[in-house]
Parts: sequence; structure tokens; C-alpha cells
Amino acid sequence: MVSNLERYEEAVTVLEHSLALDPNSAEAWDNMGIALTGSGRRDEAVVAFERSLALNPNNPSVWMRNGFVLVGVERYEEAITALEHSLTLDPKDPLVWATIAAAFSKLEHNKEAQVAFDRSLALDPEGTAIQLVKTMILQNSDKQNTGNMEAS
Repeated sequence: MVSNLERYEEAVTVLEHSLALDPNSAEAWDNMGIALTGSGRRDEAVVAFERSLALNPNNPSVWMRNGFVLVGVERYEEAITALEHSLTLDPKDPLVWATIAAAFSKLEHNKEAQVAFDRSLALDPEGTAIQLVKTMILQNSDKQNTGNMEAS
């Protein structure tokens, strides 16, 4: 795990140099968001993804990644907006639908959550996307609980 964290930090350093040379590279900003997410710097990752999207708003994968990170930092309404935008570009991604469902569920908008879960299952009858989102939420919860214990 530590080696992965070190690799993400190395990537951040390389990408900082790359972006200093070309700050208008949507791809470099997207990669920065991925590296920052991997290194646990999720608030900074959101900023990087938003920079990427400002340069190229037609990339559904970046909208999706931004939405995932926003869920991870408990900014659920913003996450839903980002994920719904991803769906305008690629409406058949069950993982995006499942993540929207999870965000609605966290906001206690159960009717909307159920509709999104149903959409995810219609696209992925095996429920793989829903299981993946459940795992991500549980891992995020474990990280937050560990951080809360360390802060005590």
C-alpha cells in the first residue's frame, strides 16, 4: 500500500511539471485528479478534475471520476450533478447509475435512489456495478473511521 501511495505522489510531481509546461492540457489535469485521488488528496483531486472539465467538458469519464470523488468527500448533490452530466454523454454506464443511487440514498432521497438502482440493474443484471459501489462506500467509510480514530 505504501508503495502505491509513493507512486501516486511521484505521479503528482511529474504532472505538476507537465502542467507547468502546458496548463491547458485536459488530459494532464485528469491524470492529476487520478493521482491526487490515489494519494488520498481528494479535495485537490476535485479541483484537478474540474480544471480538466473546463478544458474539455465532453469527456464522460472525467465527469464520472469527479462524481466518484465528490461522493467520497460527501458532497452528494454536486456528485449527482457531475454524474448526471456524465450520463448525458454516456447514458448506459451502470456504475454511474449505481453511484447516483448511492448519493441519493445518502441524501435520503429514497425514491430517486431506487430509480437509479433500477436503471443500474437494467444495464447490469448481475449487479456487479452495485456491488462495486457498495465496496467503494464501505472502504471510504473505513478510511473515515480510521482518520477519526487517529484524530482522537
